[in-house]
Order: sequence, then C-alpha cells, then structure tokens
Amino acid sequence: MADSLVHEIFTDFDQSKVKIEGISLEGDGTTCYALLFDLKSSKSGEIDEFLLGNVGDKAEHSIRLTRDKAWWLFPTPNLDLPANTDTQFILLKLASSKYKYAALLTITVPAYMGTLRGKDGRIVARFERDSGTGGQGKIVVCMGNDLMGVVRGAADGMREVRGWGNSLLDAVVEGVERMMGNGGQGTIFSDTLTYCTWNSLFPVPRTAASVLKTLTSLKSFRIHPATLLIDDAWQSINDESGGPYTRLRSLTSFEAWDKFMDGIKGGLKEFVTRVKEDYGVERVGVWHTISGYWQGVEPVAFREKYKLVKVTLGDYPGPWEGAGFQYYIPHPDSVHQFFADYYRFLSACGVSFTKCDNVASLDALVSAREVRWEKGEGVLGAAVDMPTLRRNARQAVKDAAEKYFGGSEEGRVIWCMEMSPRIYLGKEVGGSTGARMVCRNSDDYFPDIMDSHRYHIYANVLNGIFTSQMNVVPDLDMFQSHAYIPEGEDVQKFSTEGTSAQAEYHAALRALANGPVTLTDVAGHTDPTVLDKLLGKSSKSGRSVALQAKKAFFVGPSVFEDLLSEKTGMGLKVYSEGEYGGGVLGVWNVRSKEGTAEDKLTFADILLLTSPSPERTTYAVHSFKTSKVYLADKAVSSIIPCEAPIQLEPFGFDIFTIASFVTSERCTIACLGLTDKYNPLSALTGPAVFLDNSPVLFGATFKCVGCASFVVKRLAGAGAGEEGAGKIKVVVGQTPVEETLIQRRVDERIGEIVTVDFRGLLRADPGEGDVYEMVLEVL
Repeated sequence: MADSLVHEIFTDFDQSKVKIEGISLEGDGTTCYALLFDLKSSKSGEIDEFLLGNVGDKAEHSIRLTRDKAWWLFPTPNLDLPANTDTQFILLKLASSKYKYAALLTITVPAYMGTLRGKDGRIVARFERDSGTGGQGKIVVCMGNDLMGVVRGAADGMREVRGWGNSLLDAVVEGVERMMGNGGQGTIFSDTLTYCTWNSLFPVPRTAASVLKTLTSLKSFRIHPATLLIDDAWQSINDESGGPYTRLRSLTSFEAWDKFMDGIKGGLKEFVTRVKEDYGVERVGVWHTISGYWQGVEPVAFREKYKLVKVTLGDYPGPWEGAGFQYYIPHPDSVHQFFADYYRFLSACGVSFTKCDNVASLDALVSAREVRWEKGEGVLGAAVDMPTLRRNARQAVKDAAEKYFGGSEEGRVIWCMEMSPRIYLGKEVGGSTGARMVCRNSDDYFPDIMDSHRYHIYANVLNGIFTSQMNVVPDLDMFQSHAYIPEGEDVQKFSTEGTSAQAEYHAALRALANGPVTLTDVAGHTDPTVLDKLLGKSSKSGRSVALQAKKAFFVGPSVFEDLLSEKTGMGLKVYSEGEYGGGVLGVWNVRSKEGTAEDKLTFADILLLTSPSPERTTYAVHSFKTSKVYLADKAVSSIIPCEAPIQLEPFGFDIFTIASFVTSERCTIACLGLTDKYNPLSALTGPAVFLDNSPVLFGATFKCVGCASFVVKRLAGAGAGEEGAGKIKVVVGQTPVEETLIQRRVDERIGEIVTVDFRGLLRADPGEGDVYEMVLEVL
C-alpha cells in the first residue's frame, strides 16, 4: 500500500533505490511511512543524493520550509526547491488522492543531516555524513485528511523512526511523547513580560544608563517586566576598524564592556543587582553567541587558558563575512571549560538565563585547524573534526546552563539563529526531561523595513506549526509598541504618536502564541494603549501579566491560499485553543504592498476550535475589531445572524473569541473573557460556571482587571414576574459593581450582551491569590 501512496505524491518516483516501510501511529487517522535509502558515504562531509521525482500536478498547493540563510527557515508557497540551500519540510494539498494532505520530513540523526534540494525541477533527498559509515537515510511521509494531524503525524513518525533499533533513543522518544501528551509547553517566561535591550538601544547610546532609562519609562506607565534580557552590546570586545560587516569583532573578557557600563561601577554584577532591586525585575539574562561573540574570541585574551581553533566560513548563504573568512573559537577539547567558566561568572553576577545566538553558523564552517602559539604568532596545526566541533559547542552551552542555571530547557537558554536540522531534529530532539527548548522561530523583527512585517507574521505562523511539534516552544522575537525611530534621530523630539498600526499587528500575534512576550521599546515612546491590550494588571505595583495562549497555535486549510499576493484575497487565519474550552481565531492581512484582505468567519472555523467538545453545541463569538457578537449553533451548522465579514487593510488584523454557553434551569451564559484584550480567554483562571448549583449566580475568575463580557440568554418564562426580574447585579470579590459600569445591549437573535468594566477595582499592591472573582446574579 505504501508503494502506491508514494506515486500519489510523485509523478516519476524512482523506486529502485529505496525501501518503504510503514510506521504505526496510534489512533490519529493518518497513514505514515518511511522512505529508506542505503548510504555509501564514509567520511565526514560526504554527500549521498537520491532522486525522488517531480510532484507536478499531484498537488494543488504546497508550502516548503527552506533554510535560505544558514540560520533561518523561510516558508515559501511553492515547490521550486533551491539547488544550493536545504529544504527541511514540505506540506502538500493533494489534487487527486484519497487523502487531502501530505507532509515530507527528512530525518537528521548523529550520523547524518537529512535535507531536500531541487535539481532540474525535481526533488532530491540529500544526506550529509557527520559520523560513522553506511546506514540508512530516512524520510518520513505522512498522509491524511486533517491538516494539523498530518503535520503532527510527520513529527511523531520522525520520533518513531529515530527510535528504531536504538534503546537510548527509544527512551528519548518516550520522554517526548509524555511531554507532548501532557501539553508541557510552559517556560520561565510564561504569563510575564520581558524587556529586551536590542532595538530599544538603536537610536540612543548603547549603555547601561539607557537600559535603566527604559525601565524607568516603563515603570511610569505601570508596566513591570519580570525579565530583562541584555542583548548584544554589553560584552567586552575588540572592535577593529573596517567595513560594517567585515571588521573583526571578538570577545576579550567575560566581564561587561566599560563602554556599555559607561561609568557605572561594579561591573555586570552591580548592574544586575540594581535592576532587580530598583525595578522589581525577577530574572536577568544576557546574550552571547555560540562562539563567544560574532567573530569568536580574541586569542590574546583566552589562549593561555583554553585551546583555540581557527575556523573558515564556507559559501552557504547568510553569513555577512563571506566565504573564506577566518576567526578563532574555543577548541572542542576546551569549549566545555570555556562555557563552564563563562556561566559560573554569569551566575555569580545574578544572571539566570542566556540567549545563545548565531548557533547554526557552525553549519556554515567548512574547516577548523588547531593553533599553537610561537612567539605570540599563531601556527596552524592538525585539522579538527567538524561534527565534533559543532556537537561539543552546543553541548557545552547546555551543560553549563544545567550546572549554573538549573537547566537548559524552558528558556534558560534561548537558542537563536539556530534553525538547522542538527539543532531541533538532531541529538537534541525530544530531550529526556519532558521539557522543551525555547528557540527563535523566524528571521529578525526589522522595525525599519515596512514590508518585512507581513512576512514576519507569515513566517512565524508557518514555521511555528512545524517547530511546535518538535521539542520546541517557538520564540516569535521582540516587538515595539511604537513606530520605528531611525538611528541618529533626536529621540526626545521624534514623534511616534498615532503610529501604532505595525505595533498592534505584532503584539496581537504574541497573544495567540505561548513563547516569550518580549518588548524592545525606546524610552519615552511606549504606547500604553497597545500594551494594555496584551498585558494585564493584577495590582498597581505588581509585575505585568502577559495574556497569552497556553499552547501553540495552529492553522487550517486556508493556509494554502495565495496569502502573500498583492491582490485582494483571504487573510492568514491562526487558531489558538482556550485553556478552558473554546478559543480565539486571529486573522492577519499578510498581503504585499497595499493588498487588502477580504475574508469571512465561517462555521468551519468554529468547528476547528470546538470539535473537541461534542457536548457543547452553542457558542458566542466576539470580534475584537468591531465588537460585534455572533451566535454559532452546531446543531444547525450556522452562524447567526450571518458569517462574519472580515476586511483588513495593510497592517490589519482581527481576533474572534469563541466561548461556549453554560446552562442552568433559568438561563444560559457564555463568558467571553476580558474583551478589551487581544486574547480575552487567557485572562481566565478557570472555567466560568454557575455557583453552588444556583440557577442565577454565575462566576468567573480573572488574573487581572479589565472589561469582562458575557452573553446572557434567559430561558422562556424563567423568573418572569419575580421581584427585580430582568436585572443583572455584579460583584467582584466583596465589592458591588456600580450600574454605570455595566453596559447592557440586547440582540433578539443572540441574547443580551453584558460588559462589566472593573478596571477601577485594581488593587494597590500584589498579594497571595491575586485574582478577581466576579459573580453575576441574573434576575
């Protein structure tokens, strides 16, 4: 059967050099099998290639994830695979198969890196040797009628295939399956705000004083980050003269750069202590690269204690230094001691996590030579095994974080510029602890390039549906709550007022994701009207609460539409399950130039977020953009009064909240959460229910203050004629809410929409169990 299914994908599949074996996946409704290729390579760097064939008209639509730069995957809606860069994952909408969708995922193991490339319009499987000899290269193919089921099936199939005949990997696979089954998607950043220094320091001096100024500015808006990430510019480096991307910039010390400290005494430790004590920051992290700094380490500073190697860049696209560029990094025999010493220093300074950047640059290196020093001059010695160099560098960072931060997962290391299959499909896949790595999920956020914003959203979503099936929590990168301020502008005079369109565009997507929520504002330019929709306040002085999803988002069939065109068409739909039922659906206009998105919310969209709850048949639906409310009735498969129209200009988005009704003998009520937030349901701390078997008392508990919305439908004749019939009373904690703060409007087709504004009840200081319990009494 598997043999015939391959021909439903490729028009000219060459079966002479491949074995096909089925993969058993329990109860997911997909068909999964592995293509097995006998490898001949025996030396590191050797390549085995196998022609798969041409998809042609077998697929109506396709999406591929290709590493167009050494560090990043770029989603592209076609099958024009490049011949010089690696494609990792292909998703197909099939034209004439009993299955609607298919996915192809190449396998990477310690012995080889598996990828796909293009050749004369055909797809070629490529396996680059890392260790050992012979063996089998493997590709997982998954087919099915549920799109996300096929994506998950490919990832599960990969884990199953990697475990074949390997007891150690079997244990890893079991650990991952437990983790995935338990929804272990939390990180040290969950539900909190992080301030990252990167873009915030571009138009101002890149100094510690500028960081403190931004923290002071945020504090003035009662925005309290739990985390500070000190990005590039803090390290001590030599910065020799030269062109902007060719000058040699290498690490000279573990201590903070005097230029960054700018007169603040006591080094990194004093600065970390100050931000924690003065601004209530709970954790501080710092940035470094996998090699110390962008061009490694300065030999004079480190050669006495650590062995070094001189490495040479190849020609894989991405690195700005160019093919043939050389620099020094720690030797594979010394790299563990180097990072152990580095992280011991950082831990002693109060640092508790790192952002490890430029990780996949190790893939772009073509050679490494040992170096010995004679009269201060470096003399090249023996060649160093490149797979060992790559493997030891990554493992050294992990081991150092385990020892000094208590772990390397859940964000204690944020892996950045890491989108090589050797990282998230290689030895690290799964992890044995049941926790996930936090990994950057796309190329950078570029606030200065207007046309980059739409693709940044698109790339994070398309990459995210793949990476979130790995042992990864996707990090969507930082954003600013204000418009871009060009470098060199007078920050005090430059106005960003009324320019929050691109800020909201990014902020809203962070609310539907479960990775770090990271802000990089310039001091004095924060737009609180944007952040108030993403963040919550449980008290005036307590840390800000990031109102975000608990699980990774997903997509539906419309993702195959021509979403990036400049013509008018559909929007990018992103689905996120609510922790206590229902969910939110975000729609973004990612069309190029001035393209407009015209779409609609359909009953099929509702089903994607409510099908796991067959006992619920009726749902309230709320539009963030228009504040309109709709009724979705699964009993008659319709939306009342009509399918919700969606029209989005450039930088436009809308978010629909979908919440189920709960019924008593007197009324039925749907809690829409805090509808002044991008993700209203994320503010709930538990399911909204009728209290103490009362038919009239309905309770919901929130993490923070806001505007809570409900749809109330009284059952025919229930309570009619009773004293006070028709009234609604609201209490938060022990405090009755004034009627002037309760907005009520009736729609005969939907019910009564009730919105309670309890922002005025914000407590002064945080306390234990810092929640807001709201009770509606429906008379």
